[in-house]
Amino acid sequence: METEVLVAVVGVGGALGGAIIGGAAAMYAASVTGKRTAEAARMAYAGPLDVARRTAQQQAYTLLLNAANRYEEATEAQLEAAEELIEALCDQSQGIPPEFSNARLQAHRETVREVHSPGLVLAAVRMVGLEGPAPVHRAAQDVQKAADNLAKLLRSVEEVNQEETGEFDPVHRPRMVRARHERLRETIEAFGVIARQHGGHGEGDEPIRQPTVARPSH
Repeated sequence: METEVLVAVVGVGGALGGAIIGGAAAMYAASVTGKRTAEAARMAYAGPLDVARRTAQQQAYTLLLNAANRYEEATEAQLEAAEELIEALCDQSQGIPPEFSNARLQAHRETVREVHSPGLVLAAVRMVGLEGPAPVHRAAQDVQKAADNLAKLLRSVEEVNQEETGEFDPVHRPRMVRARHERLRETIEAFGVIARQHGGHGEGDEPIRQPTVARPSH
């Protein structure tokens, strides 16, 4: 996935850069030959540039949707493990006999440690910020914040506030796990809606579509 994102980021910038070079060449050719008016030259420059701008926007939006959906899908497999670790910690803090075996909890720890970094989501959000407009960038930042909050919880799933008396209070509660995951899903969907509204579609453009993510059967 890292390679796909890097290639996509380079491609977004390349499309716009190519349009600028091509448009500038058209203006220069017009000024040399004198066969086009200044307005025609300007239109020859602006046309490809506008198409490239809209194409770059759509590519950036799709890049973020892909990265965010893949992160949401990857973390979904860790939700149950995180919930049970927090439940066990809460029971321990209250002196309740453990419901889960040590082996089961250790397996959960290994599962949660495999949490993916949302770094690719951040990279895609930055690309959206470069392409704009502002409402889409704000929606993209909501996705990033939701992904970061989920990642922080998974990384600190067994964190506690320790008292001088030896008592402790778990930082998280089991319900927080799926709540943060659901928040990520909501922000992804909201971004998709806003991206379609501000996609800058022109005639012949392909609409932005939410990537299809396969869900595990329960």
